[in-house]
Amino acid sequence: MELTKLWVYDIETYKEAFTFSVVRADGKFKKTFVCSKFQNDAEGILKCVDYIADNEHFLVGFNNIGFDYPIVHKFILQRDRLPKTGLGIAHKVFAWAQEQIDSFKDNGFGNTVRSEEHFIKQLDLYRIHHFNNKAKSTSLKMLEFNMRLDNIEDLPFDINAELSEEDITKIVAYNEHDVEATRQFLLKSQEQVDFRFKMSETMGNVVLNADDTKIGAEYFQMKLDEAGVKLHVFKDGKKVLNQTKRTKIAIADCLFKYYRFDRPEFQAVYDWFSRQVITETKGVFSELEEHELGDVAKYAEMTVKRKKFKSKPDDKELSEFKREHPMGWIEEEELKATEYLFDAQGNHVTEYPLNLPLSALRSTPKGKSPLNLCLVVRNLFISCGTNTQDSSEYFLLNPDNISLSISYQ
Repeated sequence: MELTKLWVYDIETYKEAFTFSVVRADGKFKKTFVCSKFQNDAEGILKCVDYIADNEHFLVGFNNIGFDYPIVHKFILQRDRLPKTGLGIAHKVFAWAQEQIDSFKDNGFGNTVRSEEHFIKQLDLYRIHHFNNKAKSTSLKMLEFNMRLDNIEDLPFDINAELSEEDITKIVAYNEHDVEATRQFLLKSQEQVDFRFKMSETMGNVVLNADDTKIGAEYFQMKLDEAGVKLHVFKDGKKVLNQTKRTKIAIADCLFKYYRFDRPEFQAVYDWFSRQVITETKGVFSELEEHELGDVAKYAEMTVKRKKFKSKPDDKELSEFKREHPMGWIEEEELKATEYLFDAQGNHVTEYPLNLPLSALRSTPKGKSPLNLCLVVRNLFISCGTNTQDSSEYFLLNPDNISLSISYQ
């Protein structure tokens, strides 16, 4: 791993500030650029990335393929159309960042840039260590803790907040701290990075940011191709794997005979899988109920889930429920009765829950605290609803902002 060809970077995106921090992997040539209402380092950012790209060096980050680089890529693409002010650039980059974050919501795949379209080659430690797998997902802060770094912190600023120069100075320090943490993790990942550079000589750059499992699968396919096994076919003009369609899979056929367990709970799991025959692969072993687990249920930690009936179930509905959930049970809860209030004309009066700020009180009755006043208001509400003509007090309720005005005649 040639440290002089690797540049560790990270960005921070706020509505009023965009920071780009970078350092060479050997710890030299550290620089942080800022675009805000106080300064505009856009030209410096472009000169920096141009230098790295022209020398065919790498940018190294943590989840940079999923977040940082798509932002930098747009920055480079629009270099001649960027806003003229630092604050304008911060606003633009902030909007890109929110779009990028939203692209991953609801199990989205995210707006990533294809590797062949990268202006600058990327190394993503997050993907190399397979932290993009939900079961292994790990944050940079957790890595900082595991590496026993001296300082671990999060910024207290809201992303939409108005930022002072002092605030931006703190953001820069935070940005530089995360870059140093990523650099330390890169040094601890030297074996994994060296392995990928070596494998890329025969398998191409596709393995540079691949996890170990994917590299193993790609290597296995490459060797099968070399042995003359026809792994791919062309379908509708596309090269796809030549896979065998199966209507069902008996899991027992996938288990090796030499498995042996001494612990009864492990043996119960093995026996359970041996009996399973599946017709789907996605989510088929999720949300399993107790009656479906057999002996495994004795060792499993069960979670109770509740299902609410729209009304009191009849015998048919209860029978259907027990058939679907044989280990389930019925609980009957008595709901609180709802009282209705009517005014003197018989119209239904709606009562809103109130959250009274002190500023909403135009006058406070002498000797009444805000808490007591709330109780008085409720009583007044009832009296107004039952005897509006004789009432000497009245109030105005605004449902739009739930504010309250009180006056006395």
